[in-house]
Amino acid sequence: MFKTLNDNTLKYKTYLNKYVDLLILGVIVFTILGLLISIVGKRPTLSAYVFLLVTNLVLLPIIYFLNGGLDCGCVFWMLISITLPWVFLRGKHRVISGLISVVGVACCLAVSAIYPEIVQSRDNMNMLMAEYISSMIIVSCVYAVLFSNIIL
Repeated sequence: MFKTLNDNTLKYKTYLNKYVDLLILGVIVFTILGLLISIVGKRPTLSAYVFLLVTNLVLLPIIYFLNGGLDCGCVFWMLISITLPWVFLRGKHRVISGLISVVGVACCLAVSAIYPEIVQSRDNMNMLMAEYISSMIIVSCVYAVLFSNIIL
């Protein structure tokens, strides 16, 4: 019985990983379309606003719950997702998108604390450490580029 349960769990996790891959592919296509709208339609603010909201409210929460919750590098990406609206947008769009991003991240953290069973756990500690390190390096580089352009 336990072997069947473990096999079904493995099949379910494999299915979810395929779903995440499709979601990421969809976000890449969405990003390209957003860039085209920004360039051709000459509406970069709208493009940035929609992209930030879709990323912060759809992509990152799904990745967060399917990749281990607090035990994944997505937490670093959520940190940058809170910062980016304040860098890329102006006026009321900056405040609205920034607050929505903070609420989205807070909801992810609260739901994972209240319902820990919906967060998929990570089994391989080496993969977890590699994800932490790579996420920290990439997010640090993004911050370095952003703030060096702002300061200079």
